[in-house]
Amino acid sequence: MAEHLCYEDEVKSIVRIAKLKRSTIAQALGPVFGGYALFAGYVDPWWRSLIIVISLGIVTVLVVVALDLRNRRKLPDTTWIVPPECANAFTRERNTALERNAHFWWESLGEPQWMEHLLVLWCKDVGIQSDKIILEIENCSLRAQLPAELVIPLAKDPIRDEAPRKGSLLVADGLLSDEQSRIKFARHDWALAQCVEMHTEEVVAKIPHLSYFGMVDGFVNPGITALHCVLESSDGWVLFCLRRPEAGFHPLTWSVTFEEQLDFLDDNDHEPDALVGDVVRRGLLEEFGIATNEIATQSCLAIGVERVLETTANAPARLINSGAIVALAQTTLSRAKLFERLSDRARARDHEEHIAWMAVKFESATDVHALLKVLPYGSAELSCNQMREHNDLAIAVQYHPMSQPTSGEGFAWHPTSRQRLYLWSRWKFSV
Repeated sequence: MAEHLCYEDEVKSIVRIAKLKRSTIAQALGPVFGGYALFAGYVDPWWRSLIIVISLGIVTVLVVVALDLRNRRKLPDTTWIVPPECANAFTRERNTALERNAHFWWESLGEPQWMEHLLVLWCKDVGIQSDKIILEIENCSLRAQLPAELVIPLAKDPIRDEAPRKGSLLVADGLLSDEQSRIKFARHDWALAQCVEMHTEEVVAKIPHLSYFGMVDGFVNPGITALHCVLESSDGWVLFCLRRPEAGFHPLTWSVTFEEQLDFLDDNDHEPDALVGDVVRRGLLEEFGIATNEIATQSCLAIGVERVLETTANAPARLINSGAIVALAQTTLSRAKLFERLSDRARARDHEEHIAWMAVKFESATDVHALLKVLPYGSAELSCNQMREHNDLAIAVQYHPMSQPTSGEGFAWHPTSRQRLYLWSRWKFSV
């Protein structure tokens, strides 16, 4: 077994502390000297005026600290750049719905929000417990509903066939109540999803009522719905993962979540996912070897649709349009224990899905906002050293490579990872 490298250069968040101390002292000196000048000539003896002045200084310090704590928990506004292709596709589907006198299942939840490549259909800052959201698969086959002239060319693609175990997002209900919520899916298979991604123009031409964004009575796009889960250690570290070069989606990118495709296969050896919590637990066990009793908290934060046109040097372009469930999990394990667990091949079965991990500690929503601003949409490099050395970032970063030696430098954001970090920050730091 190859030795796993692990080198740790912990950087403490002293930048903000130093700035806070300097600003607090500077703001406290004003009332101190002003108060002394005001009371020195009117209060006798002199020591009484000194007590008053010192009291003013202490009160000022306490007020400044209280205001700083409040501002640190306040979420700054974040501006999201919406790729034109995403906005245009959404507008086209809305126009199609008007022509067909159709509606969208999410209309009762309010207007959806584009966050770059992620259309958020529903989100909740405090989240919903993952075990309170039921997953249901409809007894319909998207492959069987395709026009006959499309089935034959799609079937010729050299992509493996398998049982229909994947699901496309159909509708969600109960998200605004305190009762159990439900998300319903249309059944399909992995090969169908891959073929449609590679023949997008042909499919759209044959199916004008194709629905990417939840148009009721439309033909739902056979995208692969996945859970995207932010993992936070017991001591407050968020884990970023560097996806392996052979990853099926967005290889060699830094993601702030681990991903698990929903699995609805039901046979003698496998039980289908019935709750969002089932998917979270499966992912934590496979990726980290984290058992159920090592999970402190798990919540669902958002439901949406991701739309990314992926282009690579050695493969044709493909349109990845899929359902997304954004969740979070807090473990009882510390960051150090998590890094140890990643090296335990016997427990972390899917450890080879990533070639490196990075732990980042955010003290406030301001930290998250600063990272998103410093490394914006389209940033070519997301690196440990860049985050450590940037003057506007007061965050701690630790790096843990896996069996393949890599510095973790020179890799970009996962296309929808920034949004997941933002949604987590709303849960973490909202008051």
